[in-house]
Amino acid sequence: MNRAMLLRARVRNAAQSAGYLGVLSSLLMLSGYLMLGGLGVLLMLAFTCVTLVASNRLPPHVLMRMRGARPLHAHEAGSVLALVARLSRAAGLAHPPHVYLVPSPELQAFAVKSGGQAAIGVSPRLLGELAPDELEGVLAHELSHIANGDTRVMATAAAMRGLTRSLASVVWMLLLFSLLVPGALSVSLGAALLLLAAPVLSLLAELALSRTREFHADLAAVALTGRPEALARALYRLERHQAGLLRRLVGGQPVLRLPEGLRTHPATRERIRRLLALSTAPWSQGLRHTRWSVTTV
Repeated sequence: MNRAMLLRARVRNAAQSAGYLGVLSSLLMLSGYLMLGGLGVLLMLAFTCVTLVASNRLPPHVLMRMRGARPLHAHEAGSVLALVARLSRAAGLAHPPHVYLVPSPELQAFAVKSGGQAAIGVSPRLLGELAPDELEGVLAHELSHIANGDTRVMATAAAMRGLTRSLASVVWMLLLFSLLVPGALSVSLGAALLLLAAPVLSLLAELALSRTREFHADLAAVALTGRPEALARALYRLERHQAGLLRRLVGGQPVLRLPEGLRTHPATRERIRRLLALSTAPWSQGLRHTRWSVTTV
């Protein structure tokens, strides 16, 4: 993958992210305007800023402790910490994120960032079952989220959606109250319907934004490692693990696939297809016709 391809992907990702954030902010501001006019717009801006500042005050180690995670020490997995440090330098991070061991039976990895601090959580099974190059691909994916500012972007989106949902809840209460007290609802029926639909539209925009950032994190991870087939293999393993877990939970019955628009992550098959387009490894051709169910990374 050359620099021109990565630059085009970054520009496309930035444009798509700006578009989805624009939809989210428009829905929020419109909801505020329909409720309180110009004052509502100002209040929504203020609440969004306060929410973002507050969410950025919680250090990553607190977030990890809330999940029951503990720091991963060098004597346990020095090679993993060294790998994170090397990838962090390649990603241009001033300091490598702290790595935490998450008590989960799943193959799991995720990244959090607050202020200038960042952390990556990994499960014991992830460290034990992935091949070294597969683990490198997954860690590079999570580091790309940190380097690209994805955690801050998604926090902004979540704050906007939360405020929009709160406004819709107020409208629901006014609608119910108006059944007892005629005239309690101060907005028109059309505005009320729009306010009630806004949370659903905001959720769909947030999910689309998340899928866009995931695609770019895959590509950025390949730029760090130079091995798209390793990340594709890791995604394949995680897909099979999650599908097997869900089948056990439902007693071996077929698992329904969520529609694409309701997923936080793109379909694994599409992610792997894009990765394999960058790979010339002979084994990769066999994955092109694999059947898929859910996605986890």
